[in-house]
Amino acid sequence: MFFTRGRWKSNGTEDLTIEGPDTTEMGLNGRIGMYTRLGKGWALVGHVGQVLSRTSGKNSIGKVLWWSSTHDGSVGLAFDF
Repeated sequence: MFFTRGRWKSNGTEDLTIEGPDTTEMGLNGRIGMYTRLGKGWALVGHVGQVLSRTSGKNSIGKVLWWSSTHDGSVGLAFDF
């Protein structure tokens, strides 16, 4: 689970700055992984996951709200020193 706050800002030129509303994001990050020993002192590690979040804020028009999701994953080698 995670919680973030932020604002989008663009500085395209010196006389034009665009800012988004202050937003709050809450979400879940679910993962499943593995650790497979390949020999004495080293192993293959990896995980796959899914992130689902909800972001909300207020601007001059009213309340803004959106849902987002993304995939997550990695593979690597682990060594025992």
